[in-house]
Parts: sequence; structure tokens; C-alpha cells
Amino acid sequence: MILDGKVLAVTGGSQGIGKAVAEEALKQGARVVVNDVDAELLGRTVDEMGSGEKIEAVPGDVSEMATARKIASAAVERFGRLDAIVNNAGVLRDRTFLKMSEDEWDLVIRVHLRGTFCCAKAAAEVMAEKGGGSIVNVTSTAGMKGNFGQCNYSAAKSAILGFTRTLSMELKKQNIRVNAIAPGAKTRMTLSIPEEVLMQKAKDDPKYLKLLNLPGPECVAPLVCFLASEKAVDINGMIFGIVGGELSLWRYPGQVKVMYTEGKWSDEQLEKAIPRLVEELK
Repeated sequence: MILDGKVLAVTGGSQGIGKAVAEEALKQGARVVVNDVDAELLGRTVDEMGSGEKIEAVPGDVSEMATARKIASAAVERFGRLDAIVNNAGVLRDRTFLKMSEDEWDLVIRVHLRGTFCCAKAAAEVMAEKGGGSIVNVTSTAGMKGNFGQCNYSAAKSAILGFTRTLSMELKKQNIRVNAIAPGAKTRMTLSIPEEVLMQKAKDDPKYLKLLNLPGPECVAPLVCFLASEKAVDINGMIFGIVGGELSLWRYPGQVKVMYTEGKWSDEQLEKAIPRLVEELK
């Protein structure tokens, strides 16, 4: 059991990927703190997982620092330590940009990005005092490639990548490793996208057909538990993709091609240079 004796916190843990991670962590010997904004659903989930001495429920909104600190303190007060946190909580408010409201933008950014910040900070403060740990942030391919109708979600998930990369540098001296995963799984969030919408999108891009046949969230859980374990002690600042049996490593954005000129670029030079720069990406 790779998490034997460890304490793991999971946000958004009442269903989907969060619940699958919590269940797998328990099987791997961990004690688990599970969070969700829906207190009633969280209570039922904890009961299903056995409750008892190995699991603690902390309801609340992860975008509030008070909730984040309750998660971290519950781990220490109940189990004596906090070894890893999985920042999984999320919400969708899909709409094309011109139709998106400020509230739809703010909610998604707040839950995904601010929630990840709050929980990572509260956990890192505890881990730094205890000698180290692991932070696993959940991003998305939408944050790396974009996705039609998800400018709020894509922006939040892209920001989480930059956040992950920076934390992996800053927290290394505290022996805290920080990685991200971009999972693909059939969850409440993916099921919220109407089938007719996916079929319409698939006319322009066949990749959307995959969303109709995604594997279950249990396929994501082993990777998360591995990254939380001591077996991944040398893995830091990485982005892993996981969809069923497909495991991948993603690269952070980097220069594709570079061109130079003397001094300032002229309009005529740019007219020639820009098409040459972008031709490799077509």
C-alpha cells in the first residue's frame, strides 16, 4: 500500500474524480480528509466510504481561505499530519464568450483558481512545518489547447499550470513537490454537457466524440495516489495526462521558432516573417 500511514486531503471529494481518489487512497492505506461544498452529499459519500477512523469530512467552499485552513487543520488535529492535497474541486458554466455573464466568469475562476490557491497555501504551510509533502493540482487540456465555449474554464486551468510550475520551484526547498494532472473521465461535469452539443461540435472536430465514451474516474485515481506517495519523491513540476489506459506527459509552452533582425522590426519585415513563424503550427 503506497500511502500506508499517509494523510491525504481531497477537495471536491463527494463524487467523480475526487471521490474515486479518496476511495483509492483509503485502499492504499491512507487516512483521508474529504471536502465538498455540498455538505449533505459529502455526508452521504463519507458514509458510503465507511466513515470510521480513517476519514474526516470538511464541508465548505474551497475559494474561502477559512475552508482551506479547516481542511489542513482537520488533517493535523484528527490524524496528526498532512502529507498531500489534491486540488480537484471545480464547476462548469459553459457559454460562448459574447454570451457569458460576469457571474459565470467569476464563479469558475473563483472555484478553480482561487480554490487551488487557498487550499495549496493552507496545505503548504502545514507541510513546510512537518518536513514536506505533495500537492497535486487538477488542470485540463482545455487550459493547454483551449476549448470552444469554455473561456472561463480554459483561463482558470491554464492559470493553474503557471501556478503549478512556480510552486514547484518555490516550495522545493521545503521538500514539497507540486505536480498537475489533466484527466479525462466521465464525471458530473462532463455529463453536464448535452449530447446534442457534443455531436454538433464533433462535426467540426471529431475529438468531441471521445467525450461521449470517456472511462470512469476510477482510472484517474491511481496516478493521483502515486504522485502523492513517496514513490514520486523525485517528480516535481510535471503535467501528466490520464484518460483510461492512456498516460501522457505534457510540456509547458516554449518557443517554437525564433527569428532576428537588427534593431526594430519594420512592417515589411513582419509581413514576411510572421507567416514563416506560424507555418509550422498549421
